[in-house]
Amino acid sequence: MRAFGRRGSGAGELQNPCGVAVDGAGNVVVADFGNHRIVIFTAAGEVVRAFGREGSGAGELKGPTGVAVDGAGNVVVADAGNSHIVIFSAAGEVVRAFGRRGSELQSPMGVAVDGAGNVVVADSSNSRIVLF
Repeated sequence: MRAFGRRGSGAGELQNPCGVAVDGAGNVVVADFGNHRIVIFTAAGEVVRAFGREGSGAGELKGPTGVAVDGAGNVVVADAGNSHIVIFSAAGEVVRAFGRRGSELQSPMGVAVDGAGNVVVADSSNSRIVLF
C-alpha cells in the first residue's frame, strides 16, 4: 500500500478528495473538493501540477467531485458547486465547459469518458445519468 497527500491547502495537500483517475502516463489525478482544484501526482506521490481555484469563472471550480481523463489526456471535471463540466488540457488550461444549472445538470458528482469520447455524468440532484 502507498498513500500520499495530507490534510491542508499547500502543495501536495488535499482537503476532502472526492474523485480520482489515472492518466495514460500513470499519474494520479485527484478532484480536491475542499480546495476547489485538481491535483496531479506521479504514482510515487510527487506533485506534477495543480490547477483551478474557487469561483465560477473560466478555469474556476466550486467543489469538484468527479474526474476522468479522456483519450487525448484532457482532464474532465464534474464541478458540483457550479453544476457544470469543465474540460482542462493536461497542462491545466480550459478546453471547454458545458452544462447549466437546473434541468440540464444539477450537482454532477461523477464523470467518465467512453471510447468514443462521450462524457458520461452522474447528475445527482436530477437523479439521472447524462451523456454529452
